[in-house]
Amino acid sequence: MEFLRSFSTESNPQVVAQRRQIEELKRHLAQMQYGSGMELPPESPNPGQPRREFQVPFTKVPELGMELIRLAREVKVQETVFNLLTAQFEQAKINEARDTPTVQFLDRAVPAERKARPSTTLNMAIAGALSLFVGVFLAFFLEYVERMRKQETGSAGKLAS
Repeated sequence: MEFLRSFSTESNPQVVAQRRQIEELKRHLAQMQYGSGMELPPESPNPGQPRREFQVPFTKVPELGMELIRLAREVKVQETVFNLLTAQFEQAKINEARDTPTVQFLDRAVPAERKARPSTTLNMAIAGALSLFVGVFLAFFLEYVERMRKQETGSAGKLAS
């Protein structure tokens, strides 16, 4: 700028252009330092609305850096929890599929043609006949045991005399 002023006047177009460029650079520097929004020509997806460019002032960079680290850590934790729960869910689905009993119907159920309960009359007749035979056998056996005792006592008495 000083070089142009040495051989030209303040109204020279090159000096005016340089001055505007310097003012624009100062405005950008102030925006970077203090964080004011900058209106840009409408190139946004919403026609008719000016696009605002986002710039972070230098004074807020450390705070935003710490916030970024905290949020990144939270994302990692949530991602790990999600992966763990997804793995447990898949394992539970596998266990459920493995433990589910499978039932196959071989034949359709049909009602019985005749009743299938024990016949009380037949059971009583069998029990009576069986107890008669056991009683007779027991009577014969006890009589046989008594005869054997008498015979042994009788033969022992003859030997002693």
